[in-house]
Amino acid sequence: MKCIIIAIAMLIAVASAAPAPQDPLAKPNPYSFSYSADSLGGRSAHSEQGDGNGRVSGFYTILGADGRERRVEYVADELGYRATIQTNEVGTKSDSAANAEYIVSAPTDAQMAQANLFQKAAAARSS
Repeated sequence: MKCIIIAIAMLIAVASAAPAPQDPLAKPNPYSFSYSADSLGGRSAHSEQGDGNGRVSGFYTILGADGRERRVEYVADELGYRATIQTNEVGTKSDSAANAEYIVSAPTDAQMAQANLFQKAAAARSS
């Protein structure tokens, strides 16, 4: 009889210690955020919004002191991730690949001067 009472007490203790069943995953909450920051002659900014259905859209921008600019606009939803990149960075070209569209404009004179300096320095090191 003692064994039965002890066994029942142990079963009650184990059952009450079991984790509570979890609720199904909650729906995403709508949100939005943005920031803008200046740094050493440049600037960066980011803005993003998410709806209650899992769709996210936004952009980020990077501006360099030498005139470099990059703006990425993106959407992530049931169709996947897609981005449009607008830039004037040296060495880039307009293209569409991997769900991203690249729209490239000419670099500034300051960017080209800096790129030429880097190329000359690299050539001098390899000689």
